[in-house]
Amino acid sequence: MEGDDLSERIARGALPLDDACAIARQIAEALACAHEQGIVHRDLKPANVKVRDDGTVKVLDFGLARLVDPSAGSSPSALTSPTITSPATQLGVILGTAAYMAPEQARGKAVDKRADVWAFGAVLFEMLTGRRVFEGSEVSDTLAFILTKDPDWSALPADTPAAIRRVLRRCLQKDPRQRLADMSDARLELDEAPAPDSDAPRVTLALDPLRRWLVPALAAAAIGGALVAGAAAWWFLRPSSPMPPVVRFIVPLGERQFTNTGRHVVTISPDGQRIAYVADRQLHLRPVGSLDSKAIAGSENSGAIVNPVFSPDGDHIAYFSDGALRRIAVAGGTPRTLATITAPWGIHWSERGILVGLGAAGVVRIRRTEGSRKPSSR
Repeated sequence: MEGDDLSERIARGALPLDDACAIARQIAEALACAHEQGIVHRDLKPANVKVRDDGTVKVLDFGLARLVDPSAGSSPSALTSPTITSPATQLGVILGTAAYMAPEQARGKAVDKRADVWAFGAVLFEMLTGRRVFEGSEVSDTLAFILTKDPDWSALPADTPAAIRRVLRRCLQKDPRQRLADMSDARLELDEAPAPDSDAPRVTLALDPLRRWLVPALAAAAIGGALVAGAAAWWFLRPSSPMPPVVRFIVPLGERQFTNTGRHVVTISPDGQRIAYVADRQLHLRPVGSLDSKAIAGSENSGAIVNPVFSPDGDHIAYFSDGALRRIAVAGGTPRTLATITAPWGIHWSERGILVGLGAAGVVRIRRTEGSRKPSSR
């Protein structure tokens, strides 16, 4: 067939954006037609694409194509697919085509049309940059890069439209489930891609003298928009808050301390700075970053204590003891009985009150001030 193959054109350097997009559209259309017939090419590469002098593009060498069989499992034969970028495709050699293999194909797994989507992205990337998206000095290096590395997006020309970049990113997703699912979608994206910004037409408006008041108004609107955009950019690009340090600690619970399903004996304050826990039938309080603790005076007169929980402001602790829900200040004092509770199964203290789980009986809300009890759900 007359014309150069695409690999010869790329060998002379990266293609202009318009030429690359025109060729890519025709490749996408050819693959879409094959996929509609249930055929996967499996060996798309520049050497298998012919570009005639009139711009017509032909995708060649469907000799390795196969009908899609979704039920087929992984096959070691995938590793012996033809893989050289020479005019004649040979079996059992993995050299050139390794650079266009999808990750699942490189692993020897079963492939479907999404493997062609990956190869299409690799070919488009190579047309725009003049270099392969993944290439190592050895075949094993190339396959390793495909499986582990991300494409060097900075290699793309600066004027590459966002739509083209989006197509490339969606085609070159390592997880086939995240990849562009159909070549028809790629073709539509390419059809809608605008020309580079440098070639965009410029429009000059001649304003009627009576409407010249629009100029300052539009300028003011533009300035306001710029301020809003700047504020938004500052908000999203501002340095993120540092991650809180990981704190590891030991809580001595004392002897004869038992718990079971629906019970707990340790709680952390809402600000994350203090720990309250039960030891020797009494509440204890300590900073997160310290092993020094102190007993909360007044809690020692209670019976067995379970399910302590801080108030939203961190000033009080509620807990179950001797069939009742009680509250005590973290500074100590006389515990206050809020409600009679039998067989509690959990507790949560919010601004709206204390929620208590009662197992099959449902959930009740208890106001932290009056101690009144109200069903929350059943």
